[in-house]
Amino acid sequence: MSLLPRISSEPIEITTETGKPITIKHGFGRQLAGWLVIWSDAPISFYVHDNSLDTSQEVTLVPSASAFTRLVLL
Repeated sequence: MSLLPRISSEPIEITTETGKPITIKHGFGRQLAGWLVIWSDAPISFYVHDNSLDTSQEVTLVPSASAFTRLVLL
């Protein structure tokens, strides 16, 4: 069993507003290992809105900036 996370989604395009949570419904049926920002038109990072929630079907992320971003889920 590999401990390395693998890319589990196609690139997801998101237009964000600073501090406005976004919900990504993925339906993987397992907890996410994380996400990677693969492209953005401004410096940006994301944090989980509530780390006590189950992420097996969806995840809510809060962006640090307003930007057009592509990310993948792990």
